[in-house]
Amino acid sequence: MSLSLTRTIVTPVHTVSWINDDGEGRFAVYYYCRGPRRSVSLSAEHDDAEWQPIETIGPRLSNPQTVAVEAAVAHHQRFIKREAANSPSVRRG
Repeated sequence: MSLSLTRTIVTPVHTVSWINDDGEGRFAVYYYCRGPRRSVSLSAEHDDAEWQPIETIGPRLSNPQTVAVEAAVAHHQRFIKREAANSPSVRRG
C-alpha cells in the first residue's frame, strides 16, 4: 500500500493493542503530524480520499481511533496557542 502524503511526524498521541479474529496480537500507534499542503496522491489500490471536518467523522471511527483523533486535536490546539503566544504583536498607530 502506498499513499503519497508529505508530512512531518510531530509526536505519537495514542497507542492501542488487541487480538484479532485469528488470535494474532496487533499494535497500533497514532501520530500527530503536520503537512505543508492538503493534497494526497493515491496509489492504484486506492480509489478515493477526502478531508472531513473533525465534527463529521465520529460515526466512522472506532473507539481507539476516536481517542487518537481527540488527542491529536488537543495537541494541535496546544500548538496553535503556543504559536500565537510566541508571535510578535503588531502595533498600530
